Amino acid sequence: MDLTTTNLSDMNLDKSTQVNECEVTIDVKQTMKKPVFVYYQLDNFYQNHRRYVKSKDYKQLMGEKVAVADLGQCNPIETNANLANVGIKYNVATPPTPLVDTEAATPCGLIAKSIFTDSYEIIPKVATDPQKLGRINVYQKDIAWKSDV
Repeated sequence: MDLTTTNLSDMNLDKSTQVNECEVTIDVKQTMKKPVFVYYQLDNFYQNHRRYVKSKDYKQLMGEKVAVADLGQCNPIETNANLANVGIKYNVATPPTPLVDTEAATPCGLIAKSIFTDSYEIIPKVATDPQKLGRINVYQKDIAWKSDV
């Protein structure tokens, strides 16, 4: 079975937090024998784009304190104000404290701010009772095709 979903980029994601969830319902009308492989693809995520690759500061990554004025190569993420524009407003300390807008983003650049943390689960409705939900184990070992490794 091949299924292509609608364009999820039209979803209204809340950029004021780092957590966004979406739910995609797929109505499977036939019984599927195991193993069932689920594949999904990201569009418009270019980790080899020139701007993305150049957006970092080696001195800062090696632990040196670098002035904001010297972080031009980190564009568009140079300061904490730039982080706020992508929804990052607090540090990871316990308890979280607000970031100072005028200070350097640490680390700066697009690469440091593109942590991909997708997760998913498959929750089937039990055929005898559409309101009752079951659970399907998702195995995450040996999940890549040999050609992709």
